[in-house]
Amino acid sequence: MRVTSWASERIAEPVSVADLAEVGAVSVASLHRAFRAELGTTPLAWLTAQRVDRARELLEQTAMPVEAVARASGLGSAANLRRRFREASGATPTQHRRQFGTTTPTRAQPSAGRQATG
Repeated sequence: MRVTSWASERIAEPVSVADLAEVGAVSVASLHRAFRAELGTTPLAWLTAQRVDRARELLEQTAMPVEAVARASGLGSAANLRRRFREASGATPTQHRRQFGTTTPTRAQPSAGRQATG
């Protein structure tokens, strides 16, 4: 489906169902029917799932703060990310990162001039 490719390339941008219909050169109602028939879901539910999946990737592969993950995945705010992520997975973004993350947040290194005591 051409609109899904288009939306996936713009996952962090504000994309509406009307935008998807315009790209597909169909009415919103026709878009809904096509999504139901081909993907078994609505355009908005599909888009939200794609954004949650992108957030999941970022949580697992980066040390980005949750607010930055929310923006980069198109979910907008940390509060929306937490709500959508919990609905989809049953866990908070922080819990998911703790369990599945492959990176750890970077910590400040001691200054070159300071001696470590120990």
